[in-house]
Amino acid sequence: KRKSLFVCRNKNACPERQTNAGELGGDDAQVQRKLGKNKRLHPSDHGKKRSRRTCKTNPLVKGEITERFVPPLVTDSICKKKKKKKKKRLKRAEAELAATNCAYREAKKLLKIAIQRSKRTCWKELISSVDADPFGKPYKLVMRKLRGPPPTASMEYATLQTVVDTLFPRHQERTDGPLAPADPVVPFTALEVDAAVERAGSKNKAPGPDGLTGKILQAVHKAHPNILLDLYNSCLRSRTFPAEWKTSRVVLLKKGNKPDGVPSSYRPLCLLNDGSVVGPLLWNATFDTVLRTELPGGSKLLGFADDTILVTWAKSTQELEAVTNEALSLVERRITDLGLQIAVEKTEAVLFTSRYKYTQPAIKLCGSDVQLSTEMTYLGMLVDKSMLFKGQVKKAAARAAEIGNQLARIIPNVGGPREDRRRLLLSVVHSVLLYGAPSWAHTLELVPGNVRTLNRGQRRVLLRCVCAYRTVSEAATNVIASTPPADLLAKEREATFDRRRAPVAPSRDNDPRSDTMEAWQERWSTEEKGSWTRRLIPDVRAWCARSHGLTTNFHLTQFLSGHGCFGQYLHRIRKLDNPGCVDCLAPVDDAEHAFFRCDRWWRRRMELKAAINDPFTPETVVGKMLESRSNWTAVVQFVKEVLTQREAEERERQRQE
Repeated sequence: KRKSLFVCRNKNACPERQTNAGELGGDDAQVQRKLGKNKRLHPSDHGKKRSRRTCKTNPLVKGEITERFVPPLVTDSICKKKKKKKKKRLKRAEAELAATNCAYREAKKLLKIAIQRSKRTCWKELISSVDADPFGKPYKLVMRKLRGPPPTASMEYATLQTVVDTLFPRHQERTDGPLAPADPVVPFTALEVDAAVERAGSKNKAPGPDGLTGKILQAVHKAHPNILLDLYNSCLRSRTFPAEWKTSRVVLLKKGNKPDGVPSSYRPLCLLNDGSVVGPLLWNATFDTVLRTELPGGSKLLGFADDTILVTWAKSTQELEAVTNEALSLVERRITDLGLQIAVEKTEAVLFTSRYKYTQPAIKLCGSDVQLSTEMTYLGMLVDKSMLFKGQVKKAAARAAEIGNQLARIIPNVGGPREDRRRLLLSVVHSVLLYGAPSWAHTLELVPGNVRTLNRGQRRVLLRCVCAYRTVSEAATNVIASTPPADLLAKEREATFDRRRAPVAPSRDNDPRSDTMEAWQERWSTEEKGSWTRRLIPDVRAWCARSHGLTTNFHLTQFLSGHGCFGQYLHRIRKLDNPGCVDCLAPVDDAEHAFFRCDRWWRRRMELKAAINDPFTPETVVGKMLESRSNWTAVVQFVKEVLTQREAEERERQRQE
């Protein structure tokens, strides 16, 4: 056995064989001479420059000698074959790994495509169901109204019974009989029943659990007047408390991270049945004593449900402070007598004044100071101290825009529900946008910014309603959608509210809708934007009053707005380099050229002229469409044919580019 010395430079330099000094050259030969005649260098150090730096992984430096046994049978050929085998093994592993990765990536890509295709198919099925049920599952999904099952849904029956028995322990039934009334029972009269039935029939409210509406009760009473009278008097004489009034809906609310199935982990709520009028009736009878409180001069008390508002006025701050504190003390005392508590932290106070400089009054309630703020929210309306309702309009517009973005998912431009269902969903946005309009519509003339905010929020939804591009102007969108601007609708609601509260019966001549249409027509005639739409539809009254063609579509909206697959429009949005026509090489390809001038469609235009029996011009086309349903269908079919062919060619051109 022989021992060989070698230079250890790093941790990866493992000796496998010895090398003679004659096989080395340059620096390797110098090292070999230092090692001695019978000392051989490890082959891993062949051709490598010697470093004078200390190796970070090994403290040995150049020239440090260590001993290690190397088998003498390891030759150069064996070492080369071993290296060659190792390289082949690595290459084979890399090839197998590359093939496996390629197959994995291809399978992953196919899976992603299949998932996307399935999502699109399911979403189209959901959207197609909007026509049958506008407020069904698609509406609830985009509006985030779908909720998971209650905690009791996953509980076993025995566990649920234990929780209910613990939260609602059973008591022994009373053995004493009913108390006899001190005064004789006065039966109901026919006039009282008639009045009650008349009130129930005049209200268009949802029925209760029995499914009987006020109209049904009114019809029954009209056919058999004595049935309800005898029924109510029998209940009164027998002193029967209906079992339905004793039945409540129990809702269990989970407390944080409490364990499941434990009675103390749930908070029970007992709710009255839907449609019950007993709760509001008893509350009104109880709280009416508060509203009838005698207040000092310069104060007034208003209430809706449990929201109470005190309005006071005076000419000076000192007088206003005295009147307000006195009125608050009276109201506080009356509410406390009823066993109710006032939430001082929820109390808001706003000072309305036209003075630039003023002293704030000191308002106290239940011994605590009430801080004055610049705005307050009452019944969902934001009232600011300037009474210009800027915050309310911005708040409503922001909420309407949010709802519009959510509804846009189920009312796409291409496909989706028909227009009447789109208009029904549009009413959701209008109900939010115009909430409380009779209270703030008069400020629109004082604050032009409110008008712009309202109409901007309405336009976003109308674009989806008529399947229009987002570049269509606000005025043109309203006309195509047959919907007056939001500010005119707000004024119309204000006029309708004032008309209903007028002491004299309003005449038919003073119709708020007529005033709205007249103001809209005047604005449309002087509008700078939407010139092509105004050229086609000069009269908004005739357009909105049409009896057929009540629905528009994606292609008809392009024809009416001038924004669509036209060279000029595509050049404007930087889709084309040239605004000219690719068919007849006209310098400008707009909606008028595409439908009324282009030589490519001359034969189809001649057929359309014969169908509508009139010249086909921009000034007369809409008038002929409104004359008959056949004319409407003929024009719509022509527009669809032209734009469908143009869109297919444009998609092919973009695909080639």
